[in-house]
Amino acid sequence: MDNRLDEAGIRLLFAKNLKRLRETRRISQFNLSSMTGLANNFINEIENCNKWISAETIAKFSKALDVEPYRFFLPESRWNEPEIKTYLDDVADSLQKTVGEAVSRYSTGKKQGETG
Repeated sequence: MDNRLDEAGIRLLFAKNLKRLRETRRISQFNLSSMTGLANNFINEIENCNKWISAETIAKFSKALDVEPYRFFLPESRWNEPEIKTYLDDVADSLQKTVGEAVSRYSTGKKQGETG
């Protein structure tokens, strides 16, 4: 079986992974634009496979999303490997903790309509 991809396949793989990694971190294209110094519409065009990028741009995305560059080229079939699953579990745990802290901080303990 030939696992090599043509140029269009590599672009699509990168685009899907960029979007997946960005959304996993809850970062908008606009915020990623601010983090990388790249134009928002350029990021959109990359995610839609309309533009290709340089190694310098891959490095910018890697730094902004705090991932090793190879992650942008990881096949979808490997997204659920233990290392990635552990990362996603950590993100979920962190999010639950943050939400719990916010609820505790902003909850008054009173039901709506109760008075002092």
